[in-house]
Amino acid sequence: LPENYVVRNGIRDVPKVAITVDDGFGHEMIRAIHELSVAEDFPITWFMVGTLIKPEDKELWDEIIAHGSEIGNHTWKHSRLLKFSLENGRVQVCKTQERIDEVLGYHYPLRLLRPPYGEYKNKEKDFLPIFKQYGVERVILWDVSQTDPYQAIKDVQNGSILLYHTRQADYEC
Repeated sequence: LPENYVVRNGIRDVPKVAITVDDGFGHEMIRAIHELSVAEDFPITWFMVGTLIKPEDKELWDEIIAHGSEIGNHTWKHSRLLKFSLENGRVQVCKTQERIDEVLGYHYPLRLLRPPYGEYKNKEKDFLPIFKQYGVERVILWDVSQTDPYQAIKDVQNGSILLYHTRQADYEC
């Protein structure tokens, strides 16, 4: 695997940050966050749980992609991967890819993956080769996870990857 396969932040000498949103609970919250990103002209990387990608949300996902945002894989059920076998890890990645393709009506490669809780490797298991096998180009973690906007501003640096979720408190931040 490439040395930079797991990413916790971007380049520190470039004044940019990445906004990422995890999970996918609630069509209304996804729409509100998307509309904010359009109004403020910033793309988002959406790490979605496969079970939460619904066929009735196709139009919204089409809008999100058209805006320049990207959809990433956050596993099928948001399970702690390290509690499962490597085979279950394959299923978690593969089923999410299948669902997004089914909903969109074409193959949309989920190039990025965020493992739930940032867990992907321990002494007994390493899911990184499985992610790579299923087309994941980068595993994206984060360096700022904060819904208090004043603390988030203090924590942000050039290259920060900000972690938010599809919930009201994060939207308000």
